[in-house]
Amino acid sequence: MKRFRQWLRVRLAYGLAFIPFWPAPRKKFVIFGQGRTGSTLLVDLIHSDENVHCDREIFNIFHFTGEKIKDPQRYIKGRSKRFFNKVYGFKVKIYQLRYDHQIGSVGNFLKALIKQGYQVVYLSRENVLQHAYSNVKRSLTGVTHVRGEKRSKEKISLPTSELLNEISLRLRFKAEELEALKEIPYLHLSYEKDLLHSEVHLLTVNKVRNYLNLQPIAEVKSKYQKITDKPLVDEITNYDEVINALKDKQLDSLIW
Repeated sequence: MKRFRQWLRVRLAYGLAFIPFWPAPRKKFVIFGQGRTGSTLLVDLIHSDENVHCDREIFNIFHFTGEKIKDPQRYIKGRSKRFFNKVYGFKVKIYQLRYDHQIGSVGNFLKALIKQGYQVVYLSRENVLQHAYSNVKRSLTGVTHVRGEKRSKEKISLPTSELLNEISLRLRFKAEELEALKEIPYLHLSYEKDLLHSEVHLLTVNKVRNYLNLQPIAEVKSKYQKITDKPLVDEITNYDEVINALKDKQLDSLIW
């Protein structure tokens, strides 16, 4: 049933894109970045204003149906028309575009969005080691996000081979993102500087709103909590093994 609903959403979006005189959202934006960079938290904070709607990862459809979006711009146009009376945005990851839907030039994809009136918000994570660890931990524990009160968790044993593979992926995707963003105007947000600590959340949301030429708001809220706020040494049982593996691969610079 879920697969059918996803398939149906694509058809509805294609259809809406062709309806003449259907109003478009007054402002549009895209959040471009990898997973585990805080995009779910950012969207939740942005939704503090009910007049702004940020859609899901609309190109994640491939993982439900195996279908590649043949006309990405038409698909996006149709999705946005459902929220014509709001500021509309959506999330997308570079690997969804390049590898799932085989879009040859992500840079040209972003330029086409800008022609549609979109503004790009680029979200990244500076600490590559923590970024990779977050992805591996999710695969080990099955925990993606935490709502409400956090529960204490015991240390885990971190497979060094999985961590090293994940680091390699994150570095590769980061390079691909920066290549795609060449000659593209965008607002850059960093997880560590703009989302990690709750005291900067209001400033971050108003930074986005200023970029979109929207009035600032006085308050933000989120139902999400950080999965962990502990240093890596307090998170894993094999810390020394991990550090030695990083040194062996000449990745000392990633140790924070």
